[in-house]
Amino acid sequence: MSTAAPRQDPDHDLLVRAVAGEQGALAEIARTWRPRIRRWALLELGDPNLAEDASQEVLVRLIRHIHRYDPARPFGPWLRTIVKNCSHRTRSRYQRRGQTEVQEGHLRVVPTPEQRIDDTRAVAAALSSFQKLSARQREVFHLCTHGGLSAAEAARELGIAASTARVLLFRARRTLRASLQQEVP
Repeated sequence: MSTAAPRQDPDHDLLVRAVAGEQGALAEIARTWRPRIRRWALLELGDPNLAEDASQEVLVRLIRHIHRYDPARPFGPWLRTIVKNCSHRTRSRYQRRGQTEVQEGHLRVVPTPEQRIDDTRAVAAALSSFQKLSARQREVFHLCTHGGLSAAEAARELGIAASTARVLLFRARRTLRASLQQEVP
């Protein structure tokens, strides 16, 4: 029985050079991963301005702490953890300042009281259904549905097998469908 060699990160050589302190390699990593960092932050925060703030913080932390990365491990999940942590800190700072969701200069449609009630019920049902998923199911579902990734791409991001991601996505959809059919008439 032969065992397959672990799949190397496509940026492996670049990452090794960055960990060794090569500034050009680090700049290239920051440049190539920046769009994904921003997308992940946007998925975490839901607000483009906050996502941009979190993305900047991630890049600063990446530059300062690249020496902590182990090139023998997948880079995507390591970086995603930094994005999650920075997004959490950004959200906390935003909430402490007491800023409102509506920003100056943006128009919005004001719903009727009936629409607000319906919207509130629908959101509550969706959140309740989403909470029934396991953490891994939520991650895969979020990456595939909102991040535009395939199950295989989500698997690479999370450092899991593609078949596992497909099963998690299938189960998440099945659970959400059943739950929403019960909660929303």
